[in-house]
Amino acid sequence: MVRTTRLLTAPELGTVVRPIHVYSDEQNTQIKELRLYAQSLVLPESDPYYKWELRWLNKPDTIPRYMRAAKWKMHDAQKRIKGTMEWRREFKPDLIPPDEVKIESETGKIILNGYDKDGRPIIYMRPGRENTETSPRQLRHLVWWLERAKDMMPPGQETLVIFVDYKTATLRTNPSVSVAAKMRFNPNLADLVPQSQLDSEFGGEFEFEFDHDVYWKQVVEHCGIAPDGTRLPGHFDSPIVPENGMVPTTTYVGF
Repeated sequence: MVRTTRLLTAPELGTVVRPIHVYSDEQNTQIKELRLYAQSLVLPESDPYYKWELRWLNKPDTIPRYMRAAKWKMHDAQKRIKGTMEWRREFKPDLIPPDEVKIESETGKIILNGYDKDGRPIIYMRPGRENTETSPRQLRHLVWWLERAKDMMPPGQETLVIFVDYKTATLRTNPSVSVAAKMRFNPNLADLVPQSQLDSEFGGEFEFEFDHDVYWKQVVEHCGIAPDGTRLPGHFDSPIVPENGMVPTTTYVGF
């Protein structure tokens, strides 16, 4: 295939998004109860972050995801969501300006492109391309990409996959990804990702050529991110922001 700088913004045609969550009447009642609890904690309307907090809380996957993570134990779910809301108010993961983390992306150490067979966005991590020293900005850079992955999820999808390439990593550059992750080592990626969506460096047919300026522009424009980190007109309600800056993932390492 011809090499391309194109950003893939949709799964392969015919992809069925999985998993599909179906809840019992009892579970739906618990979801409603947790929602009411979370709403009782919301910031006052006068707070500048109010609309962003409400935006996240009203996403259809937010409350059910917390109930599932707590294994349907209400006290645990309430504790989790309260902690997340407090963290979000301080970190503001949905308002990270692109220029704040742009320098971290210059070498392509984290690239979001393509989808697996379940419609999950793919993040490629190449620790060997590390270009900065350890700092809070590195964490904000990772969170920024997790949010962009959520932006690019098809309707009904709540998770993403991360491929970590350790071939060129050193002790200093080994990534520590604090996400709710299931990990598999050296899987056969052809079983997980359509060839047309899998980067050729990982055995696929997608001949992606990384050009930082071209790639960055495509991501920012597609996701509708304004220079100050807010959203451009028409994009406010489209992304789903990750909890604690983290989203459930499956992480594949090796290669």
